Amino acid sequence: KAGRRIDPKHEKDLPQKLFIGSDGKVSMLGTPCWFIPRPLKICLQCNVIHDGKKKDYAKFSRLSSEGRSTATTLLSIATVSRLQNNPAVKSESAKVLSFTDNRQDASLQAGHFNDFVQTSFLRASLYAALEKSPTLSHERLAAAVMEQMALEQSDYAASPAEFGNGKKVNQSVFEQLIEYRLYEDLRRGWRIVQPNLEQSGLLKIDYVDLMEMCGHEPIFAKHHHPILSQATPEQRYGAILPLLEMLRKELAIDAKLLQAQGTEELKRKVN
Repeated sequence: KAGRRIDPKHEKDLPQKLFIGSDGKVSMLGTPCWFIPRPLKICLQCNVIHDGKKKDYAKFSRLSSEGRSTATTLLSIATVSRLQNNPAVKSESAKVLSFTDNRQDASLQAGHFNDFVQTSFLRASLYAALEKSPTLSHERLAAAVMEQMALEQSDYAASPAEFGNGKKVNQSVFEQLIEYRLYEDLRRGWRIVQPNLEQSGLLKIDYVDLMEMCGHEPIFAKHHHPILSQATPEQRYGAILPLLEMLRKELAIDAKLLQAQGTEELKRKVN
């Protein structure tokens, strides 16, 4: 009855506008600023609402933030790339040899390196597919990315097949795996220095006929809502799009590969 109000349990998380004087004290005059209590729940720069589970380090980190594993991986990749591009170095000699007295550290670094390379390769292939065809539907996505990867069956199959059903099965299962990895990569990732293409502004997900649906009055007359029924198509779009984006980034997607049964079936095929 009193209009919109903040839930009392969230009031403490609201940013407060303050004025800071040159002596660093809060005053009536001074530089306007916003005080946001810890942990950060609302980012006024990018309009993202955070939950309380994520650490503040991940929210404030930049692409230049790195740990030892990331630094070692990047230095190794850069070194090998320069060796490969040097005509004076034989191709079989373009490698880095690392020594460590800790087997656990070596295993961690190897896993980090492989994950970094595979993730980068997947995103580079997706980017190349989008450069060739600026708009891709979900039906064509995996095949287009797989085409850009240009891998031989010997690169991914334990038993490569050159013809017949064996070749088709290998290609089909690998394509399903790529599709699953592409869906997984749409999730807002934990990789601070490896944001996905959407977070980097290189990829945009669109929803077919969403704007037309927002302007279709019979739908909102049938499913009556006091606010949405009176809203303009643009206002409806502005309300519905963020909801769809939030659901998609949490992988609430009606795709067989993301269902529990579909994932288990894919695991068995891939193995």
